Amino acid sequence: MKKFIKSIIIFLIFSFGNFAIANEDYKLTQKDIDEIYEFATNASMGIIFHEIGHLIVDEFNVPIFNNEEDVADSFMAWSLIQVPEEYASYEDYEFYAEEPHKVIKGISDYYYYLTLLGRDTSEIYGVKESEYTIHSTDNKRFFNIACFMKGSNPEVFDKYITKRGLEYVLDNQCDYNYLQMSDAWWNVFKGSAEGDEYEFWEVYIDDYVQKIELEFQYTNINIHQFFEDYARPTILYFLQNVIAQVKLREDYILSFESCDGDINAYYISSQNKILFCYELVEEFMNVKTEIILLKETL
Repeated sequence: MKKFIKSIIIFLIFSFGNFAIANEDYKLTQKDIDEIYEFATNASMGIIFHEIGHLIVDEFNVPIFNNEEDVADSFMAWSLIQVPEEYASYEDYEFYAEEPHKVIKGISDYYYYLTLLGRDTSEIYGVKESEYTIHSTDNKRFFNIACFMKGSNPEVFDKYITKRGLEYVLDNQCDYNYLQMSDAWWNVFKGSAEGDEYEFWEVYIDDYVQKIELEFQYTNINIHQFFEDYARPTILYFLQNVIAQVKLREDYILSFESCDGDINAYYISSQNKILFCYELVEEFMNVKTEIILLKETL
């Protein structure tokens, strides 16, 4: 990720001070600030995949026999977790898996950090209720994502899972859970196609079509502007090279906007729009800053 110029470091330190718990004995470093922006970018991208999960359920009329929020989380995990068997070579796998795996770890760590801080998003999100159903608790979402990670690619994710103390919890069922989830999503995208062709999934990279356009609504808040500069290349990469594999019929907008204090993101089917609140970006920055400052007190 890009490094920010030193002239804005002091400003950012004071700005993040507005978000995080006080720690008068520690001042954020350039490395800390880079980590905060990278974390906010990856966690935001994880939420974007979640909202795209709702979009796909809506456009493809995916039958739901469960909480749709959990189904959207499963699409996020399925899209981001890469396995070597799906690539022509292990070198291709390592190259293409790097960025998706950063994102899945980022959004997983968001729920993990909230657990460490003794918080739950039901206490911090805005008053609007989901049109789909209620999210699972942060602890359950962290557990579910980690289980998909272990079930899919244990050699890659074991260190991540062990470091977060879940290795003994995830000994059983994760292989089955991941395979069941993966097969379900492949069935959606294969549709009624036969043989090796996929009705709703493009296998040739030259034929990818970006159907979700990215917009950042103007804001005079500097942290939002810096986030746009930092996150835009990553978000565009995924919209153009990952999500564009899905053969969406309609065009959509992904718009970052101020939401009058609402800490959330929404898929708005009537507008073909994913609304991502800047307040949620601030929440990610806040949580990462609290974790950095907490480490310094230990």
